[in-house]
Amino acid sequence: MDVADLRSGLADLMASSKQELQARFVKWIERHMESHEVVVDDAIGRILEEIVSILIDSVRDGRYEKVLLRLKGFIDEPGFEQAEAGLRAFRTILVNEVNRSMGDVETKHCTIELIYKDFDLMLDVISRLYERMYALRLEKRIEERTAELVEAQGLYEGLVENSPIGVCIVQDDMIVFANDRLAGIGGYAKEDITGVDYRLLMAPESLDNVIEGIERRQKGLDGPLTYRTKGVRRDGSPVEVEVYSIPTTFKGKPATQCVVRDISREKKIEQLRQSFFSNVSHELRTPLTTISGYIKFLLGGKMGELNQSQMQALQAANEEADKLDRLIDTVIELSSFDSESFRLHLGDVDVARVTEETARSKESQAKHKDLRLEVNLPENLPHVVGDERRLGLLMSNIIDNAIKFTPGGGAVKIAGHEEGSDVVIEVSDTGIGIPKEEQSKIFDRFYQVDSSPTRMHGGAGLGLSICKEIVDLHGGRIEVESDVGKGSTFRVCLPREGKRE
Repeated sequence: MDVADLRSGLADLMASSKQELQARFVKWIERHMESHEVVVDDAIGRILEEIVSILIDSVRDGRYEKVLLRLKGFIDEPGFEQAEAGLRAFRTILVNEVNRSMGDVETKHCTIELIYKDFDLMLDVISRLYERMYALRLEKRIEERTAELVEAQGLYEGLVENSPIGVCIVQDDMIVFANDRLAGIGGYAKEDITGVDYRLLMAPESLDNVIEGIERRQKGLDGPLTYRTKGVRRDGSPVEVEVYSIPTTFKGKPATQCVVRDISREKKIEQLRQSFFSNVSHELRTPLTTISGYIKFLLGGKMGELNQSQMQALQAANEEADKLDRLIDTVIELSSFDSESFRLHLGDVDVARVTEETARSKESQAKHKDLRLEVNLPENLPHVVGDERRLGLLMSNIIDNAIKFTPGGGAVKIAGHEEGSDVVIEVSDTGIGIPKEEQSKIFDRFYQVDSSPTRMHGGAGLGLSICKEIVDLHGGRIEVESDVGKGSTFRVCLPREGKRE
């Protein structure tokens, strides 16, 4: 049959069924858009009706430019899937209408073939339009992303190169990247150390620690995040550094990024501080021993009989001298913790016996305050691996605290039990308690819940910090439960086998 006649007949059929075709098309679009949560309002309905009108004219002359231009707006949004689905839907609606309305089988067959041919051409053009627009969008996105990456790289390089902290990347034991500051820490130029085995820049005594950290990082295992070590400067002198290492990739291969800080000055200041505290503490100890000796001499009546007032004054002076003596011991102990030569003297410790002996030594102190001091430790409590003297100091500080902060008429109770692989000692009191918001701070050095000049209870805020240091050194933990006005319970948990690695 003549194609022009087929087109004319199809266009006439569409024109006569225009309203029905438009209604069915709008209804299909409404169902399709429901899943996208889009409502087909009057404005969209008019556009769809307009597209059907344009299609009627396009079918008559076989030119679909107007339809494609109208649909291009949907593609620009972009709405390629909606435009394509809409055309396929209208094709199905139109074929159904031809099947329903045309009687001549040959004409019907040829008309449907024409519909498929024309609509396939339109769908092909739309697809090519979409591909071109997608390519343009992708190209623009790549350009924007490239510009962002260039800017980010510039910012990163500026940040790293101008950083006051050394940065390097180690891969296969070689320094593959270093900034100027890292090289400057050792007195090098960055070109001198790039491509060099990092081990050549480390002090021999520090190699094991650093190698283990870097190797574990490169294997993806947990290694030390931050550690202090020694490097060697160009002139052969040592330099103290703090290293923070993180796993990374460099040119597609596993590597370790290290942030390195020169802490030589900090170490020197720390050593001076330790030396100062140690020297001052020892210098105070000599005159204090003399003062305490004379006070005890006088109290013992070795220098003549004392009246009541003199006795009370000397007793008060003796108590204050004892407090000062304990404070000096505390400062010396803290200084020893900070010393590089510090070591625990480990051995088998009967922690129950140590605790009982410490508690007995506090009986007169508790009696003076009218407190009940109760010790309830099982006879078969396991021993621990630890430093007996320092575990005694730990229990002494905790019991001292309980007595100090418990009003007269109250009680301090000491108990113990086994908990898994730990030995647990609990010291409970009926004292003033610790506010919830303060409980996480009480183990900090020099921290006091009441730091006002008019506080009722003295002390330097060091006792509990020493307890925390001792417990940590033994691989244990110390916990507190407390209610204001009701009392506190301190729990010391010590591993039986000593510090866990």
